Amino acid sequence: MAPPGQSLLVDTGWPDFGGRDAERIVAAARLASLKRIDHVLITHYHRDHVGGAPQLADSIPIGTFIDHGPSAETGKEAEGLFSAYQKLLQKTPRRVVTPGDLIALGEAKVGVLTANGERIRAALQGAGQPNPYCSAAEREKDDPSENARSVGILLTFGKFRFIDLGDLTWNKELDLICPNNRVGQVDVYLTSHHGLSISGSKALVWALHPRFAIMNNGARKGGEAEA
Repeated sequence: MAPPGQSLLVDTGWPDFGGRDAERIVAAARLASLKRIDHVLITHYHRDHVGGAPQLADSIPIGTFIDHGPSAETGKEAEGLFSAYQKLLQKTPRRVVTPGDLIALGEAKVGVLTANGERIRAALQGAGQPNPYCSAAEREKDDPSENARSVGILLTFGKFRFIDLGDLTWNKELDLICPNNRVGQVDVYLTSHHGLSISGSKALVWALHPRFAIMNNGARKGGEAEA
C-alpha cells in the first residue's frame, strides 16, 4: 500500500490448501485497512502465481488485473489456469502492460521493466553504466515457458527502490542487465524465480547490489545453494 492508500498486489499464490493463500492475502489487506485491492499484477500464468486469483476475487473487490497478455503455454493445466483467469476478466477491468509502462500507485511509482519476453530498451534515469559482471556470464538454453515472459517491476518511493522480476529466467535477466545495467542499484531484491539456480545470475544480483534480498522459496522449492 502506498500513500494515499493505493494498493498493489503481485501474484495471488496457489489455489490449493483450502484457499490458504487467498485467505492470507485478505487478512493482510484487512490489517492495512484495505477494503479493496486497486491493482493485482499477475507476473505470469503458473499455478503458484495466478492459481489463487478466482478465490481472491471472491473474497475482496479488485480494481484492475494487470498482466503481459496471452499465455505462451498449452496443455490441460496451462489452458485451465488461463481460462479461469479469463473468466475473471469478464467482470474486472484488465490492463496489458509492456516494458516502459508506468502503474500509478499514489506517491509511489511502479515501472514495468520486462513483460512478454521483452525488456526496457533505454536505461532508467541514473543507470546505464557498463556491467563488469557480464563478461563472465554465459547464456543458457532459451526458456520458452511463461517464466521468461514474467512481468518485472521496479517500485520507487522517494529514494527507496524495490525490484520484483517474477520468475524471469537466466537469459532474459541478462538481456535486461547486460552489457549495460539498465536498472541501476536497488534497496530490496525479491529473488528471481524463488531462488532457483536457473535465475539470479551474478551479473544480475551483483549489479543490482541490493541492501536486502527476500527469497520467496518454499519448504521444498527454491533456495538452491548455487543461487
